[in-house]
Amino acid sequence: MPFPYTFPITFETGYFIEADWGNDSDFVDAYDDLTINTKSIHFSRGKSSELGKADVGQCSITLNNADGLYTPSNSGGSLYGSLLPKRPIRVYYSSSGTDYSLFYGFIEEIIPHPHLLEQDCIITAIDGLDFLSRHDIATALYKDALTGTIHGYILTDAGWSATMRTLDTGQDTVPYWYGHDVKARFAQEEIDDSEQGFSYVDGAGYFNFEDRHHKSTSTHQTSQATFSNTMSNITYSLNPRNVYNIIKVTVTPWELQSFATLWTLQEIPSIPAGESRTWWADASVNGQSVFVDAWTTLVATTDYTANSASGGGGTDMTSDIAVALSKLAKTMKITLTNNGSVPAYITLLQARGTYYDDLTKVTLKAEDSTSQTAYQKRTFELNGKYMTDADKAQDYVTYAIGKYKDPRAELSMSAINQDATILTSILSLEISDRITVVNTLLGINDDYFIDFMEHDISMSGKLHTVNYHLSDTVNEDFWCLDYSSLASSSTEGQTKLGY
Repeated sequence: MPFPYTFPITFETGYFIEADWGNDSDFVDAYDDLTINTKSIHFSRGKSSELGKADVGQCSITLNNADGLYTPSNSGGSLYGSLLPKRPIRVYYSSSGTDYSLFYGFIEEIIPHPHLLEQDCIITAIDGLDFLSRHDIATALYKDALTGTIHGYILTDAGWSATMRTLDTGQDTVPYWYGHDVKARFAQEEIDDSEQGFSYVDGAGYFNFEDRHHKSTSTHQTSQATFSNTMSNITYSLNPRNVYNIIKVTVTPWELQSFATLWTLQEIPSIPAGESRTWWADASVNGQSVFVDAWTTLVATTDYTANSASGGGGTDMTSDIAVALSKLAKTMKITLTNNGSVPAYITLLQARGTYYDDLTKVTLKAEDSTSQTAYQKRTFELNGKYMTDADKAQDYVTYAIGKYKDPRAELSMSAINQDATILTSILSLEISDRITVVNTLLGINDDYFIDFMEHDISMSGKLHTVNYHLSDTVNEDFWCLDYSSLASSSTEGQTKLGY
């Protein structure tokens, strides 16, 4: 997971590439600076479509390896033994003390390429979304938590640095939330779907969560850069890929149930004297998995008993058993320690508590017949795992039908560092930034959001090319309390209300 690295104070201008070969949370050791040996850099991050999720950020760096410095098998190399995957690596640009973070991630592969004429080494890296995609979470039950707060719970469970996250508060309060035996990234994407939000890792390695009002705030209502006939290539597409004119949401109400036995040990194991054994009590009722409101602390003779004989006819050893518990939403970790002088047979072990059961589910739906006639029927369904209120679900489908019923223009645009203004723009722009694109031949003079970016840096930093995938801002220009002026945009009279 990311570390809270800081940039050095530098008076040099240019690109810097650094790897933490010592894995000691800094980039200042000998050979950590790869800049002088770097031949080219390629990196990308973002999402490929409006309703898509952010892909894992990718980076590839080609190094001059004439002396074998970056060859892991070279026992005579100064970095021998330190050339290992998952070492932190970063790319940034610095000019007179101003630093632009371009990529931060972790080394995935080190691939030396020996050749008779020249020797290179390619280092590939991925950002923190990969780590979150592999981390299994198991949390307690949280009640009435905002979606931004839930993102914080997920990151903390994953061990993500508290100083490397930028989280919106969130517009939705989730009545009941827990993570159990799922990947951290999957849990985040569920919250994003329910909120109609978006999350990604930026160029500095920070995890960002944007709630559904994020792009209606003043920052995203103001263009951060203008490309006026300065792009090296541009492609315009108007298509129905992101058109949805039937929106369905399932409402899942939950009801607190009475105190019950939620798990029982079905065997009679023994614990040697002085040793411990651990069980994970997964809550279920009538064979169906449930989530728990409150686990009861185990009570001796009621929830557990121990005996010196497996059949229970020996000496009662219940008082010799020490109990340690960890209570989570769908499971309780039970550790028993035998403090007696002989083996103890666990003749009873159970876990009790109150739990939630789902009631009859209801489906809310919104349709737009005009869109269906124009673009055929196209359905989007949300499993309302976190939707317990029908009124809120109605707000969701109304909001979503207004957002997705019409085609949304998509642009792909390339730019190069042909002057200082464009260079500054492509160095500073980030995912979700709003930019203005003017192209006379296409008749375009509009604002777009950056969904995806792909950078190529070569010729010792002299050539920097970027390709952006852009989405039309019109579907994000909702009127939201405290952010917007009603019917004040260019679409006056067609203002869409957010919720």
